[in-house]
Amino acid sequence: MAHISCGLCNLRRNYLAGDLLKLLGNVSIFDVERHMRCTQCGRKDYMTVKFDLPPPGDRVKMKFRRLVEIKMVRKFIWRDD
Repeated sequence: MAHISCGLCNLRRNYLAGDLLKLLGNVSIFDVERHMRCTQCGRKDYMTVKFDLPPPGDRVKMKFRRLVEIKMVRKFIWRDD
């Protein structure tokens, strides 16, 4: 399980490691911080990630942010010549 928090706006979320693997692909656990962006303030440079496995009694009480689907968005970037 991953605890991801933003140091700027103090937002904290809990993610399952399997969901992060589906979202980010096969990246090192040290690179997860670089790939995450805060959903509240939109910043990337204040994100911190902690991985741990809490006891089952504590996991029942926790709320997790679950991955529902992944959508690929195509954006066009135009250049005026």
